[in-house]
Amino acid sequence: MAAITGGAAEIAHSCSICDQVVVNLDDRIQSCILGQLGELKKRAGAEQCELLQQYVSLTKAGPEVNVELRLGRYRNRKDDMRAFVAREGWDEDDEEQSHEVQVFRVYAPANDPSLKALPIQPPGLDIGSERAFEKARQWLKTCRNKHSGCRSSKGNPLPTRVIDVSGEKIHLIDTRAEGLKHEKYVTLSYCWGGPQPVTTTKATLDQHLQVLPAGEFPQTIKDAITVTRALKVNYLWVDAICIVQDDLEDKAVEISRMTDIYNFSYVTISASTASTCSDGFLQTRKLEKTPIRLRAEFSRNKKGSVLLVTDPASDEPIHKRGWTMQEHLLAPRLLIFGSLCMEFRCLGGNERDGGTTLPFNAQQSGMPAMEGRVASVLYTAKYGGVPDARRKSALKRNTFLYRTGLMSLALKITGEQNELEGVVIEQWASIVEAYTQRTLGFLDDRLNAISGIAKKMHRAELGEYLGGLFSYKLLPQLMWSRAEGQTPLPRPSHGYRAPSWSWASIDGQVTFRNRMWNSVKVTASLMEFNIQPMSEMKKYTEYVSGMVRISGDTTALKLVTDPATCELVVPQSHTDLSLTLDAQEFQDVSSLDVYLLQILHDSLEVRGLVLQDNSDGTFRRIGYCELPRYGDATAKLREGWLEKEFFDHLVSQLLLQRCIKLRLLILTTLFLGCYYLLVLLDSDKSLTSLRAEN
Repeated sequence: MAAITGGAAEIAHSCSICDQVVVNLDDRIQSCILGQLGELKKRAGAEQCELLQQYVSLTKAGPEVNVELRLGRYRNRKDDMRAFVAREGWDEDDEEQSHEVQVFRVYAPANDPSLKALPIQPPGLDIGSERAFEKARQWLKTCRNKHSGCRSSKGNPLPTRVIDVSGEKIHLIDTRAEGLKHEKYVTLSYCWGGPQPVTTTKATLDQHLQVLPAGEFPQTIKDAITVTRALKVNYLWVDAICIVQDDLEDKAVEISRMTDIYNFSYVTISASTASTCSDGFLQTRKLEKTPIRLRAEFSRNKKGSVLLVTDPASDEPIHKRGWTMQEHLLAPRLLIFGSLCMEFRCLGGNERDGGTTLPFNAQQSGMPAMEGRVASVLYTAKYGGVPDARRKSALKRNTFLYRTGLMSLALKITGEQNELEGVVIEQWASIVEAYTQRTLGFLDDRLNAISGIAKKMHRAELGEYLGGLFSYKLLPQLMWSRAEGQTPLPRPSHGYRAPSWSWASIDGQVTFRNRMWNSVKVTASLMEFNIQPMSEMKKYTEYVSGMVRISGDTTALKLVTDPATCELVVPQSHTDLSLTLDAQEFQDVSSLDVYLLQILHDSLEVRGLVLQDNSDGTFRRIGYCELPRYGDATAKLREGWLEKEFFDHLVSQLLLQRCIKLRLLILTTLFLGCYYLLVLLDSDKSLTSLRAEN
């Protein structure tokens, strides 16, 4: 079916079949049997009935099946009503039946009497109109004047360079040279989608300071200029134009300032639907299917109408790009030009130009979220934690407590201060998991593209930042692994990115296997840690070495190659042992001796790291493992740990360290009749290994 353009109310369908339905907006749930499918198809005008044809297009039901229209308020919310067309008596929990259910959102047309009972209008498809821009200006005004928790844009410093869009001649401004310090500016978050037609380089910088070739701009940047002017702001920041792209020093400086660039902006424009810079984002949106108009009544037989609209699936390209996550999470205000309409988000809540408004704490597509809490980096950075936002009143109350310092005092009195840091670490894990689902144009940007978030979230209570992890509760954070369904990728072979115990040392999606930070039994001990950044400016992005010293129980195991897959697996004698290798790097071996280092356990599982013996006394992290705490299948392996520790009096101390030689060394030492295993994970620019010292 061709996409439909125009306002939803203007193009809405109605017919004799649809006219037999009257929606009672006072009822929380209602149902209407339209008739048998075979009889409905024979009615006059059935071929033109959108309600019937949209259902027929996805069902395999026979002619004898009764067709039911069911309507209801989603979770009893006044501003969210949904409709379903399916066979009579369908079960909402039956996944097989759900494939043959046509789902609609129910809206009240503009200026219709039913707006009083259903205060939600269809999506504003004219996303680049003056009407839409006026709504955006009102959202920003309300946020600026009424949201005490949102940052004021007054007095915020300008970035090093911005694009001046105030006049006919668009040009780049060096804010330091011009003496500009505090002005409102807009930032753009968008997908490059390949080489940019216009960038600032060493050769073009002076020319761009005079005039920019606006006619050569890709459509996305042209649209961003249109929106910036509509918001009555003079300055726009776009990375391709405002960073000197072939100047490594300038790029390093500007990346280190990315936190402030987005955090201090007046608003960030999100070009959510544009896959490339040439796509643009102000085109009038289209509906995939024709809306359906039904009669409605409410409040003692008052008359009106409602629209049944099929919202297209939202798979927006911007949520697939790695860099755009921090651009969204660092923005104090986000103006989103989405697949169906325009949206606005800030710390005070969410707004939407028609369509179904998301719950205040709902997860947005492609972004991290925590159940019952707002996943807001800015809130965490400003107030020290993540509030319970199931009610806006709770958000306001917690904001006051954090801002005045009373929250920290209250948590100290109740002994719950550690739980606060645990919540922040849990939020960081959610961000990392969502971030690593995304793609990067350059894989070595893995730390660069999340450095702004790390910098903003980094508080003294979290200890040091260790190349993707924080030293606070570091041992549970080591329980990351390659995500289920993520094909193992080759380990980065050029340059040093991060210690092998950091998720940043590999490519692809990762997941944190243990998220109950405050309820696990950590069996290992963190003895020492250290990381050496390339420079102070690069302490969130580039490193030359890193070290963690851990004391814990170990045991040896031989992995074998599965002939069917040519992959290393655990032997059949330990089938309950689950092991996930970090990367693709052992295709040419028939077996591999490894050490399992136990880190922690919860009520059911023992969790730990997999270390490789390089046969010259060196080791490195190569994976994650877990096994049941109980059961016969892994009893021998568990007893091996206990026997070494208890009967042989062997206590394993592993020193996971990366030094300038990038070697992880291990040496077994005999002392007073007891054996201590010292494992050292170290690093340089070429090799990862593990060395032990006497």
